[in-house]
Amino acid sequence: LKADSLIAVDTRPFAANQNDPGLITTDKTVVIMTEKSRYSLTENVSVTIENKMERAIEIFLSCGNKPFLYLFKQENTEWKKLDPFPQKKCAKVSYVLKSGEKFTSLLDLHSMYTMGPYVEETVIPGNYKLNIEIGLPGSVNASGVFEASSNEFILEREE
Repeated sequence: LKADSLIAVDTRPFAANQNDPGLITTDKTVVIMTEKSRYSLTENVSVTIENKMERAIEIFLSCGNKPFLYLFKQENTEWKKLDPFPQKKCAKVSYVLKSGEKFTSLLDLHSMYTMGPYVEETVIPGNYKLNIEIGLPGSVNASGVFEASSNEFILEREE
């Protein structure tokens, strides 16, 4: 793992899925990381989601092949959740990530938050992180859903 990655672990037990109702697991480990720890405001942010669980996970994609992520900005000691970027206007589709697989995407956060008719938030220089909801294929209720957060990264003006 790179030094700028974060592993999200949720240790609450849950029923795995309807096809295997007797299986309870506490091993929910997913890594979500940006390629770098600093980006300029106009630079694409490369983010990778890696499934380190021993089973498949489900993430959501929208507007083509972009993961449906929430952006958080640090304000003093608190993290402010920005409105889901304009992808929220697109239909979300399920994508299964098998054990050991990775999914990488380039995100143009500046354009997503500053262009278009649906923009409700703006991206300015600061400290950020990304958050994604993760489910288990076939999960029948919300107890099979957890979240993973990325490493923190800085968006800054070009010098």
